[in-house]
Amino acid sequence: LAPVHIPTSSTPCESCHAISFTSFSGTTMTAAYATFTPTATLNAAVTAGTFNTSFVLAGGTLEDFFTQGLEGDVIARSGNTLTLLGATLQLNNGTSSYIDTPNAVERSEIAPRIVVPLHWGPWLGVTTSYTVRTTSYGAQEIAGKVVTDSLRRTTGELSIDLRPPSLERVWKSATGKWKHTIDPEITYSYVRGVNQFDHFIRFDEDETLTDTNEFMYSITQRLFHRAGDGQADEVVSWRVAQKYFFDPTFNGALVPGTRNVLQALNSITPFAFAEEPRHFSPIDSDLRVTPGGDYDAQIRLEYDTRRQRLTTAGTLLKIRPYQNFNFTVAHFSIDNNSVLQPLANQIRTLVGYGDLNRRGWNASFGMSYDIKQQHLQNQLMQVSYNGSCCGIAIEYRRLALGQVRTENQFRVALIIANIGTFGNLRRQEKLF
Repeated sequence: LAPVHIPTSSTPCESCHAISFTSFSGTTMTAAYATFTPTATLNAAVTAGTFNTSFVLAGGTLEDFFTQGLEGDVIARSGNTLTLLGATLQLNNGTSSYIDTPNAVERSEIAPRIVVPLHWGPWLGVTTSYTVRTTSYGAQEIAGKVVTDSLRRTTGELSIDLRPPSLERVWKSATGKWKHTIDPEITYSYVRGVNQFDHFIRFDEDETLTDTNEFMYSITQRLFHRAGDGQADEVVSWRVAQKYFFDPTFNGALVPGTRNVLQALNSITPFAFAEEPRHFSPIDSDLRVTPGGDYDAQIRLEYDTRRQRLTTAGTLLKIRPYQNFNFTVAHFSIDNNSVLQPLANQIRTLVGYGDLNRRGWNASFGMSYDIKQQHLQNQLMQVSYNGSCCGIAIEYRRLALGQVRTENQFRVALIIANIGTFGNLRRQEKLF
């Protein structure tokens, strides 16, 4: 930063990073362990941002501490005190969640599974599966640091899927035949063997597996329509589901007072809800209207029985006005504990041409904007070309989620027909 400014109590930092502070001593500014918006800087070359305690690493830049534009080398670190070009920024109440991993960390996994389906006529079906999963890691995290000691995890995973008899009614009208079904479902899950959960380096969702003892119950209503002798189409589906956790701490993996991302929690809803142990998940309602033709819609609501209010409401509309062209607009409102996720009022849009398997050029562009925070949270673009034997897909994403996540992502995939896909753009991350 130029000019370099050594802060004082009378001129804290008006020509460098210009952030608020709670106390001052010499060249040390003490910032609260929270997200706050700093005052504007007088230096036009610097953009004020939001304080972020998630990233603390000597040798990084102020991009690691601010979600926008601030630049400046961190030249030294001692604990939570960072020396920044002659000035020092100190975190007085927090710990860093940033860990420095080697360029490559070995991870291997084998998971044989046995599935036994049993049916007693049309009235009852029970599918039992048992998986033995062994995962080996070449490094682990201990006290916020990565050590190259190997770590092995062996789990036993039992799942019992119970399908009671469905209720249905069929009737005819001038437009064809209609069918209404009500399908209950109960799934019991038991996982044991995830020891030392806090030692696993979080690469992806595999490391969010925890011990659990739970069951999920749901009721799904569907409405089908068939015109003439054609195929029956699902017009409306409405699923209401909830989970009960016999072990609300997941054998100690859940950390009270913070946002917990665990497979047992994410499998019922993508929105965080457990900052403390709880037996019941929110009630998840998912209504989908798919009449075919030019549009379909989805309405998703979550009611938290513990907080006794709607915590999430989402509406999505997808329109296909022309062949190979689609437009999606969605609105999400989040009213939950700020520890889990900031209050949000989001609008998301996605414009696409083509689809996953269409030959030739395909493209999709999208963005997410938070009206409440007045902040552009997400931008994405994916372009692909499919030929007769192979194809290529390229994707760029920009995430600006403050303390949760701030990064640029580049992904590419090479698709070879009848062989497979190579690259870091996984199928579930594709936009089509």
